[in-house]
Amino acid sequence: MPSQTLTKQWADGPFPLISTVQATAEDKSDHFVIAATHMACIHNVIIRCLNSIYLQAPHVPSSDYANFITYAQLWSGLLHAHHEGEEHFFFPSVEEYTGVKGIMEPNVEQHKAFSAGLDEFDSYLSSITPAEFSGQRLNEIIDTFAVPLTEHLTDEIPTIMGLKQYEDKVPILDLINKEGQQAMAKAPKTTLLAIMTTNLDLGFEGGIHTDFPPAPWFVKLLMRWIWPVPNRKLWRFASCTAAGVRKELPFAPAKEGLGK
Repeated sequence: MPSQTLTKQWADGPFPLISTVQATAEDKSDHFVIAATHMACIHNVIIRCLNSIYLQAPHVPSSDYANFITYAQLWSGLLHAHHEGEEHFFFPSVEEYTGVKGIMEPNVEQHKAFSAGLDEFDSYLSSITPAEFSGQRLNEIIDTFAVPLTEHLTDEIPTIMGLKQYEDKVPILDLINKEGQQAMAKAPKTTLLAIMTTNLDLGFEGGIHTDFPPAPWFVKLLMRWIWPVPNRKLWRFASCTAAGVRKELPFAPAKEGLGK
């Protein structure tokens, strides 16, 4: 999928994206490979969006503070929704099917490791007026939780692959798909689903994930062309177009060697 030549730093850093299992797997039809890949895809959406906030926060002009605050709050809302789906459905379901009590507890503990920093992020954004916004302060808060957050998002992929030892018990792809369907059904379409869509790079890893998310064609049409429209002023901060193509981050620093 073609994308424009980018002159500024992009949302594949500073916090690294996750390579998917499907990119190197021999059996790409294996349900655990597909499930782990789907999880990596949504985790990469979260990381791209975080990177887009981190790169642009110190450079957003004051006229855009209000919209940028909303964009950052929506990222947090997406992350909370994702982890609530895991803790309320996916993790308990895995425990039930495996019969192993506490099998996903390490993942829950990882959630706790970054929750205080995320709470501070939420508190800061909800307590200020646009005129009081400081991108430097926001990034200082992100620095307190970004590493444990991204480590957790990365670690969860081999955790899913490790469940293959229970493949005769765990319908892993059904569970991952059901969690995704529940999340999409609950999420506000023009905000949380739109911020997901506008940080979904369909060209990632050579464009092998163009079928993600696993949804009917008409839902994807709504995701790309209808739902982002009402809040389109927010998606200028996003890493991709609604069609899944990488785009310039307007307030990110220039790439090294290209000047300011």
